[in-house]
Amino acid sequence: MGMETPEVAAQRELHEETGFALPADCLKSMGMPTYPCPGVIAEKQYFFMVDLTNQVRGVMSLDGSPLEAVGQVIALPLQVALLALDEGLLQDAKTEVGLTRLARFLGV
Repeated sequence: MGMETPEVAAQRELHEETGFALPADCLKSMGMPTYPCPGVIAEKQYFFMVDLTNQVRGVMSLDGSPLEAVGQVIALPLQVALLALDEGLLQDAKTEVGLTRLARFLGV
């Protein structure tokens, strides 16, 4: 059994955590992967963007973890999310990397 590609993993996570079931080729890479703590944590984080304009959100499949069970999906303008970063309201490093890469990708 082969390993999942980053695109297929992102496609699966998109459906699990948001309910959007789209083909993997709809996802666009936002640059090289990063390591949260090189030499300590082997996890590699990949960043993708997807245009959800005119897409229909289905039911989230979730993975059974308590964190996903209580999470909420909310839509907000990118500028509002970037402001939340500046105000220290979003303190997760991968979220900051993803949002700043998205802003750069979109030319914001």
